[in-house]
Amino acid sequence: AENVAGMLGRHLAQEALQESEDRFRSLVEKSSSGILIVRDGQVVFRNPRQEQLFGEIREGMPLREIGAVHPEDAELFEQLGSETDPYGSRRRPVVIRFLLPEPESGGRGMLWLQCQRQPVTFQGRPSILIDMVDISRLKHLEQIVAVRDKLSLLGQMAAGIAHEIRNPLSGINLNLSTLGYLCRESEGMTEEEKVKVRMAVEQAQAASDKVGSVVRSIMEFSKPIPPTLDRIDVNGVVEKAVEFSAAPIIDR
Repeated sequence: AENVAGMLGRHLAQEALQESEDRFRSLVEKSSSGILIVRDGQVVFRNPRQEQLFGEIREGMPLREIGAVHPEDAELFEQLGSETDPYGSRRRPVVIRFLLPEPESGGRGMLWLQCQRQPVTFQGRPSILIDMVDISRLKHLEQIVAVRDKLSLLGQMAAGIAHEIRNPLSGINLNLSTLGYLCRESEGMTEEEKVKVRMAVEQAQAASDKVGSVVRSIMEFSKPIPPTLDRIDVNGVVEKAVEFSAAPIIDR
């Protein structure tokens, strides 16, 4: 009777374990997070979402071979699958970058995954469950915001520089006007000398006008203008772009 009871108990325990694993698989396979179970550094379970992130993952594959880890995160990823707990009792999430091939460009793109490990018992043996959440979109948006902040700061700096240039430029224009007037009214210069001085003044004035045009363009660009929809002359836009690009070229 004791043997029968023992066998029945073991049978019920096995059924309970199988039912628990079936329930676990059902939940994990429907998860939107990539989930791996690692034992002795090898993958013993992966859900469909995990294979969507990395492609085919064979059972028994070493964890380090599931994808190309960014060199700066390689050691952190090795620790993630370690049998010891490098994170302490908190087991805080860590962000690990992977380099995935991009067939269209021929290069490699960045995959940002927030990873968290948790010790579990799988198939009756101690294992490590690693769940991975794709946060690439979030990181991409953070980079866009950072670039916009830099552009905003650059616009403010450009406006300040333009303001500092505009003041001495006014003095240059005033002196050029005075020089032109003195040249015209001078009685101690020959006509040929007056022509040479006048040409030099005109060239300097033209260069000053181009600098002034650049300054005005920068000041206008830095002003916060609400977006509006309207018809525009495309030719005029192109002409202004060409004029703006040519502004740094100073006549000699």
